[in-house]
Amino acid sequence: MDIDNEATSPGTPTIRPLQYLEGFRFFYRDANFGNNLLIGSVFFLIPIVGPIVMMGFMCEVIQRLIRRHPQPIPKLQFGDFGDYLGRGVVPFVVNFVATIPLVILIYAMIFIVILITAGIARSVGEAPALLVGIVGGLVGYMAIVFPASVLLFSVMTFAEISEDFGTAFNFGRVMAYAKRNWKQIIISMLVLIPVTFGLMLGGMIACFIGLYPAIVIMQFIFVHLRWQIYENDLASGGQPIPMKPERTLSSERPAAAPVIPRPAGMNEPPPPAPQS
Repeated sequence: MDIDNEATSPGTPTIRPLQYLEGFRFFYRDANFGNNLLIGSVFFLIPIVGPIVMMGFMCEVIQRLIRRHPQPIPKLQFGDFGDYLGRGVVPFVVNFVATIPLVILIYAMIFIVILITAGIARSVGEAPALLVGIVGGLVGYMAIVFPASVLLFSVMTFAEISEDFGTAFNFGRVMAYAKRNWKQIIISMLVLIPVTFGLMLGGMIACFIGLYPAIVIMQFIFVHLRWQIYENDLASGGQPIPMKPERTLSSERPAAAPVIPRPAGMNEPPPPAPQS
């Protein structure tokens, strides 16, 4: 899905087949690809603050995609650090809050599987217990992670587009969105699992430094996919997520005209005319 050739307006989206890796091509084709990959990687080196800034950057990208901005990916610059930091707070907090129940459920599932496996081991032996534990763990993991991923994917869509806590935590709207799009989201997750694994493995092989560029690329893949699914949802009759008015980045504001100092005495009033 090439934004440059997109003919529809923001109010008239059309249903299109998902292109799961279009986010990478979308990122790679941009003229500022190298700069954004480098600066994004540097931002991720900054604990906590760096990921918040990059989430703010992704808010700008997805909103520009929705608005059909002629330059959907702005050039990532240090001068816009404050702009993105403020805008990234909502998706960062929403992601953190939404992830906590998932982590708790996974640890609870692991604890239950260990207890069941230990009980079976005492009754019928270690080999059958190990098999039951592996199968049970995989089934339990998928039963928790897939629904949670659908919910997290949906709530992040609301957070990035709206940049508003009330909208992102509107449970009714988020759940309705998740119910309408769960199949697309799960298929996307299944397709991207090997892609994500490959990127992370490549990053670790590159002395772990490559992890940061890999994370930047993955962010673009997922944010572009969230945009595609959102566009399809609108085309299917879904309600648009409210966006804040478009804002101009600090780096894109016109420079102020330089102040030219006047020579001394230039602003003094003229001398009085001579009396006749």
